Amino acid sequence: MNNSQTSLGNLVIRASAGTGKTFQLAHRYLALLYGGASADRVLASTFTRKASGEILDRIVARLAAAVLDDGVRREVGQFIGADDLTGQACAELLRELLGQLYRLRISTLDSLFIQMTRSLSLELGVPPNWRIIDELEA
Repeated sequence: MNNSQTSLGNLVIRASAGTGKTFQLAHRYLALLYGGASADRVLASTFTRKASGEILDRIVARLAAAVLDDGVRREVGQFIGADDLTGQACAELLRELLGQLYRLRISTLDSLFIQMTRSLSLELGVPPNWRIIDELEA
C-alpha cells in the first residue's frame, strides 16, 4: 500500500442528483484505504439508505473489477492517484475490506447522529433508553 495518500483531508461533496457523488465518494474511499487508512477511521455519509448501500456496492464492485481488468485498474488508479496500482494490491485491499465489513462506516446522516447520541447519551442529558418514534406512534 502507498502511504502518500494518508494525507488526504476531509472532503464534503455537495451536488444534485445524478452528478456523480456516489462515484466520487467510492473512489475517495478507495484512495484513503489504498493510502493506508483503516476502514473504521473513514466515514462516508449520505442522506438515504439506498445511497449508502450504493456507495458500498460501488467500492466493492470497482475494487473487484480492478483485480481482474487492466483497464478498470488503470481507471481506478487514476482516480485514486495510484498510477502504479497492481492487481495484487487491489486483491489485498479487497480481501482486507471484506474482512472488516462490520467496521465500515458507510451510513446515513440519521444513523450517524443516532449512534453519536447513543454513545454520548449521559453527556447530552438524553435518557439511556431513548428512541425515535415513527409517524404512527407520534
